[in-house]
Amino acid sequence: MMNTNFIRTFLLVHQLGSMAQAARKLNVTHGTVAQQIAALEKEIGVTLVARAGKTVHVTEAGLRLLDRLMLIINEIDALPGLANSNEIRGELRIGAGNSVLNSILPDILSLLVRRYPEVNVVVQPGVSPDFYRDIENGNLDAAIAIEHLMPCPKPRNGFCFAKSHLCCLRPKCITGKNRHSCCVQNPSFAMTIIAGAAS
Repeated sequence: MMNTNFIRTFLLVHQLGSMAQAARKLNVTHGTVAQQIAALEKEIGVTLVARAGKTVHVTEAGLRLLDRLMLIINEIDALPGLANSNEIRGELRIGAGNSVLNSILPDILSLLVRRYPEVNVVVQPGVSPDFYRDIENGNLDAAIAIEHLMPCPKPRNGFCFAKSHLCCLRPKCITGKNRHSCCVQNPSFAMTIIAGAAS
């Protein structure tokens, strides 16, 4: 198993350009640094450093591995923080319609970013009927959807967090004085008005 301390030593040698300086920084002997580099080279199977007098140069193979080795060390260093952290992290997939995207969603996203900086929010534009299906199928985690007059499947954990007054504009050709009955009698019209105004 690869010793991460040897990787740290190699990275320090690269940073300082000298095994002697790396040894002083690590408070070990020059020979210890040389042994650790040799052991790492043997394990990886390539020469990582080339010595020219007191100067040490990282080889082409070593340069190709530098970014990956730094990433490995950074990930290892982050493990204790992750294990002891109560922070919520991960990806949150939210569905939102056009008017929500331009009205309340920016404030919601701003609050989410402030409270949960480790959460990556992915917004999926669309319409409410699709959101119900996408939540049930597991394609979305949440959605800001409107409640339709027509029956449609609803997720078990839905709740109303805002209400808004809508203005129903209708042409003269649509009959019915009662606004609700007008929408129920003309469902495609009702869906268009509602989706366009509040989705």
